[in-house]
Amino acid sequence: MTEHINSAVATLPAPADTVRRDEAPPADLQERARQAFRDSVTTGEPLSGKALGELFERGERWGRDRIAEARKDTDTVPTTRPRPAPKSKPKVTEPAGKTGEVAGQTSRKTAVSAAQSSPEHASPQVAPGGRLVSWVGFVFGSIMSVAANVLHTWLPAADMGPGWTPGIASQVGAAVWPIGLLLSVEVLSRVQWQTGFWWSLARYGGAGTVAFGSAVISYGHLRDVLLAWGYGALAAHVGPLVLDGLMVISGFALLAMSTHKKGAAA
Repeated sequence: MTEHINSAVATLPAPADTVRRDEAPPADLQERARQAFRDSVTTGEPLSGKALGELFERGERWGRDRIAEARKDTDTVPTTRPRPAPKSKPKVTEPAGKTGEVAGQTSRKTAVSAAQSSPEHASPQVAPGGRLVSWVGFVFGSIMSVAANVLHTWLPAADMGPGWTPGIASQVGAAVWPIGLLLSVEVLSRVQWQTGFWWSLARYGGAGTVAFGSAVISYGHLRDVLLAWGYGALAAHVGPLVLDGLMVISGFALLAMSTHKKGAAA
């Protein structure tokens, strides 16, 4: 009975997940170990010699020999450690203040270069004596325009009795129109007006109306004076434009030179 039980136990198969030395020939066991190592390399987790030996109930040396054979057969060298990434140079960060200063200098240089290279924004060149001539034309045109308007008040003297003179009020009033024309031109040209519809309306609607009205009245006074002095109709109509035009163009010339001087200083 005992011999029968022992014989039955001896014939029981070993567990499927256990690899024993006497179950497979050495060559077959080694091939299975090499294949297990190749599979571990494919999954990205290569077995060590100790782990491979324990898996097949062998020692660490036996496992390392199988790994060497597998590497030799397949010429595959497993990568057990990640390849270090190339070192990048540290990025140099400029301080915020210095970066802003450099950007500001660059933008200013760009703006200056663009202004210098743009022909329509180029600053006017002042010829020698240009400022003096402009001042002379401005002062001369202003004085002559005021004087001609005041002379207009004396025109009725030929029809009046001896000793007649125009009143002070009428003479001062006659000088108002050329002075109003002069001041309105200065306000239009020299004041730094803001942008926008209402500002443009105030500039060209308000000051422009004063300039236009003063020019029309002053033009009539000068024309009457020239006619009274014996000038022909054409000369009498052109003369006021010459006198008032000289005053206006000289004023704008002084403004242009003043703007050029400020730009050069900046």
